[in-house]
Amino acid sequence: MNASISNGFSVYYWRERDHEVDFVLEWHGKLLAIEVKSNESGSLKGLTIFRNLYPHSKILLVGTTGLPWQEFLTIDPIELF
Repeated sequence: MNASISNGFSVYYWRERDHEVDFVLEWHGKLLAIEVKSNESGSLKGLTIFRNLYPHSKILLVGTTGLPWQEFLTIDPIELF
C-alpha cells in the first residue's frame, strides 16, 4: 500500500460472483492480479476467471506453491509490471 502512494499505482480487490482475487494492481493501464495462498489446497479459479476477462493482465501467486511471501515483500511492485 505504501508503494502505491509513492509509485502512483492503484490497488483493488476483485470479485466475480463466488470467485475473487486478493489484490489487483493497476499502473498506466496495466493490470497485475495477485493471489496469496497459505496452503497448497486453495482454489485458483478466481485467477483463471480474471485472466479470461483481462487477457493482457499478469498474474502472480504468492505463498506455498508460488513466490515465497518473504521474497514478495522485498520486491518493488513496479518491477512486477
